[in-house]
Amino acid sequence: MRKGIIIAIVAVVALVVGGVMFAALGKKPSTLTLKPNVHIAGGKDGFAVHDVTEDSVTIDDDSSIAEGAIVAGGTGKAAPNGFLRKVTSVKKQDGEMVLETEQAALTDAIKKADINLDINIDPDGNHTLHDHGPSKGNPLGAAPAHAAPAATDGEIFSYSGDELDATGSLALSLNMRVAENGKIDFETKADLNLDSEFKLQNPGDWNKDLFTKQALPVTIIVDDFPVTLVNELSVSANGSVDTEADATVKSSLERTIGYRYLSGEGLSPIDEESEQTFEIAAADQDNLDASGHGAVNVNLTSSVFGIAGPEITTGIDTDFDASLERAKPGTGESELIELPGLDGTYAGSADVKATAPLEAKFNASEKAGNPFDGKQSRKMVDAELFKAEEPLELYAYSREIYPEGSGGKKALAELEGKMFVFSSGAGAWNTSITMEKDGKFTGSYIDANVRGEHTAEFNGRFEVAKRVDEYTYKLKLKDLKTTTPTGEKTERDGRTIEYAEPYGFEKGTDFDLYLPGHPTEGLHEEYLYWSYACKSSESAIDHYGLFNVEPEYGMCTVDF
Repeated sequence: MRKGIIIAIVAVVALVVGGVMFAALGKKPSTLTLKPNVHIAGGKDGFAVHDVTEDSVTIDDDSSIAEGAIVAGGTGKAAPNGFLRKVTSVKKQDGEMVLETEQAALTDAIKKADINLDINIDPDGNHTLHDHGPSKGNPLGAAPAHAAPAATDGEIFSYSGDELDATGSLALSLNMRVAENGKIDFETKADLNLDSEFKLQNPGDWNKDLFTKQALPVTIIVDDFPVTLVNELSVSANGSVDTEADATVKSSLERTIGYRYLSGEGLSPIDEESEQTFEIAAADQDNLDASGHGAVNVNLTSSVFGIAGPEITTGIDTDFDASLERAKPGTGESELIELPGLDGTYAGSADVKATAPLEAKFNASEKAGNPFDGKQSRKMVDAELFKAEEPLELYAYSREIYPEGSGGKKALAELEGKMFVFSSGAGAWNTSITMEKDGKFTGSYIDANVRGEHTAEFNGRFEVAKRVDEYTYKLKLKDLKTTTPTGEKTERDGRTIEYAEPYGFEKGTDFDLYLPGHPTEGLHEEYLYWSYACKSSESAIDHYGLFNVEPEYGMCTVDF
C-alpha cells in the first residue's frame, strides 16, 4: 500500500467538465427501480433534448409528459452535466415542448436502488467502472463497496522538475441505496494517492502548476436512469529552499475522503485509510545542512448532476530544518539524532514537521433544494462538513544535541569571511583576525606610535567543543602559530619595528562564540566593555562575538 508525508509543493490540476461519457453496467449489475412518472431522454421514452437552462428543458413534442413528471438526462451538448428536474408547467412552442422545471431529488425519481461502483480515471480523463452489484443484507445501511486502486491504474498526473517530482492517482466510488419507504443512503469516496520528492538543491521560493487536464463527467446508466457525477480536482504545489543541499525529502500520502448523506441524519464526512511515509535522501551522509518548506494541496469537488456536492481540501505541509554531522564512534546512541532515510546517528539539530490539513464544505446551486431526498429540507445539506482546528500530525521530530567533541561545522561556516577586531578605542592599537574555512583564521596585531610599532602576524584555528544554547558555542583555540619572529627588532623608515606576541591571543585557549541575537543580559561584563563599538540593540547583540575566557578579552565583527 502506498504511504506518505508531504513536503512542500503547489500544483494545480483541474479536472473540468467537458464532453460526454456514458457507462453501462456489467455482468453483475446494480439494481434500480424507477417511479412511474419518470421520463428519461434517449431511453424508453425516446424524446430528444434541444436545450436545458436553470429553469427549463426544451424537448420534442411529447404528450406523455405533464406537470408533476420527473425528467432526467445524461450528459450531452444541451446538458454537459446531465439533469434531473421536476416539471412545473408545460408549454408548446414551434413544434417543441418547453418544460418549466425545478430541481428534483434522487428519491423523486427512484423507488428502490442498490448501486455499488468503483470508478477509475486515466490521464486522458476517461473512466473505467467496476460494478460490485447489490449489497448483501438490508440495502439501507449495508457496508459500501470500496476499492484501493493500484497506482498504475489511477494515475492522473506526473510532473518532474528542478524543484520536485510528483505523481498523483485518483479513484472514485459511488454507493447509493434507496429503500421502498423513501429513505436514501448516498455516498461518494475518492481514493487519493500522492507521491512527491522535494528537492533541496535550488534556493528560493517557487510555485508550480503541475497538471491541467480535462476529464469527462461520468454518467452511470442503471436501467436507463442516468446518474451523473461531476468531479473537479485541483492539486497545487509550492515550496521554498532557504539552505540548499544535495538532498531530497520524499513523501507520499494515501487518503480516502468523501461524504455520506443518510435520510433523517443529513451529511457526514468520510476520512479514512490515511497512510503516509517520510524519508530523506542525501548525497553526503556525513553532513547535512538544509532547510526548506514544501506543501502539496489537493482540492476535490464531486457533485451530483453538477448541482450539489462537497468541496474537500487536504494535502501535506512539511517543514524541514536540519544541521547534522555524523556522530563520532562511542557517542551515546540514545542521545543522538536519527531520521528516516539517513543511515547514521547524528549530532546537531533537526526540526521536522509534516501535517495534513482537512476541510470540507457542501456546495449547492442557489436553486437546488435537497438533491438527495425530496422529503427533506435543504437545511440538511447547508452545512460545513468539517474543518479540523489543528491539522493532522503525520510526522514530527525535533531534537538538538551537541555532545562533547561534536564539530559544530554550521557555526564555523557562518564565520567564514568575517573579521573580528580587538581594540579599546584608545591609542593606535588593534588585533584583528579574518576567519576562513573550517574555523581557520589569519590575524595581525599592531600598536603604533611616532617612534615605532609593535606588530605580529599569526594564524590558527578554532574547534567547536560544544553548543551551549541557541546563541552560544564553546570553542577551543588550536594550532596557534606566530609567523613573525617574536622578540626581534628591525628598522624601517627611521622607525623601530618590534615583533611581539599577538595581543589578545598570548594566553588562553577557551573562547566563547556569541551569535547575533544573543541577549545582552547574561553576557560577561568584560565582553560588553570590549565590544562597545560593535552593533547592538538594548536587548540583543547584532554582531558575532569572541570572548577569550582566561584574560577576559572580547572581540567582535565589524562592517567596513
